Amino acid sequence: MVILLSLLMLAGCGNKSVEYDQPETEVMDMSGYGLETENFHYLNLDKMFELMDEKKTFIVVLSHVGCPWCEGLMPVLDMIINDKEMQVYYLNSLSEEIASDTEGLDKLLDLAKEYVTYEDDKPVLWVPSIFYVQEGKIVNVHEGTVNTHPAKERDMTDKEIARLEYQLSREFDALLVRK
Repeated sequence: MVILLSLLMLAGCGNKSVEYDQPETEVMDMSGYGLETENFHYLNLDKMFELMDEKKTFIVVLSHVGCPWCEGLMPVLDMIINDKEMQVYYLNSLSEEIASDTEGLDKLLDLAKEYVTYEDDKPVLWVPSIFYVQEGKIVNVHEGTVNTHPAKERDMTDKEIARLEYQLSREFDALLVRK
């Protein structure tokens, strides 16, 4: 009986899974990225902070059409989303609603400061950025595509795409494990 109880206690000490909260907002038109998908949902910063206050677990991509890194990332991201059967929120970094919300962007930077790049000792938001929010807290940020991808010069190679797929897949999986 003591051995059984010990085993049950040890099993309870392992990592706990986290439930993913699928987006409930309207689907975004992603045709500007060459995608016909319903995996990306509208989001603004106020709604993002509201979901965080509600302790939700979700993913947000900050991106815009015309950014070469964004256009390289989005098809790979869409494939991962399909594979994982998860949908994500989309913040259009060029929309007036987002670009003019300096208070909201400052708050986002403050919440993500341990995961983003710094320039001149200040945190910077890059596009694309993927924010992984677990139970209301940003737990990771993925910036760009892969570090060997000069997006203004060329598309990603097959090797770079495979590495990006691997990274994103691991990041998605890690989000669903309580830290």
